[in-house]
Amino acid sequence: MALHLPAEKFLNKVTPMVEACLKSPEASTRRAAYLIMAVIVEGCGDFVMTRMLSQMLHTVCQGLSDPSHIVRNAALFAVGQFSEHLQPDISKYASELLPILFQYLNKSMEEMEKNPKGVVKSHYALEMFCENLGVGILPYLPDLMSYLLNVIKNCHLHKPKELAISAIGAAANAAKEKMTPYFKDILELFKVYLTGESTEEDNEEMKKLQLAAIDTLA
Repeated sequence: MALHLPAEKFLNKVTPMVEACLKSPEASTRRAAYLIMAVIVEGCGDFVMTRMLSQMLHTVCQGLSDPSHIVRNAALFAVGQFSEHLQPDISKYASELLPILFQYLNKSMEEMEKNPKGVVKSHYALEMFCENLGVGILPYLPDLMSYLLNVIKNCHLHKPKELAISAIGAAANAAKEKMTPYFKDILELFKVYLTGESTEEDNEEMKKLQLAAIDTLA
């Protein structure tokens, strides 16, 4: 509906329902509210950017602190959708949003076993935001690369490594030549995937990492 109805008319109807859902004691209902917000921006992006961006972004950031992980995951998905569909205006909020995302990335890694989707959603949100940030990423690049390289080097699970490799590609697209200082470390960590010199038993997962590394370097 967000793709086919006039944005103002559609949002005037939907917004009160979303606000009511956000106040619900039921986690599944709050989750639904953030998923609705995520989908809305695909069809109503221009209207949201001119009238509602600050308000909606503030609401989504609150969702990242929800006690329920299913709500937090939905809020992270919304951040990713906002980052993809509300450009370039959302980039102006980098100083507010990126520190929150960095904080949540660390939290999602700590909760990886009980909330694996949180790892995927947090990296999705980060990648979408960074890829469209351009030179605005530079103040955050040292902390970002420190985190991503550490995941590739020390995490024992394949999926976070794959997500981190992909996020490095997004950061490189934004930072351009400013990624040069990190290139040596990136190549050193990617070497095991590019040469096949690995003791990993799961060949299928290793192929995914190899493809991710090649795609990032392309």
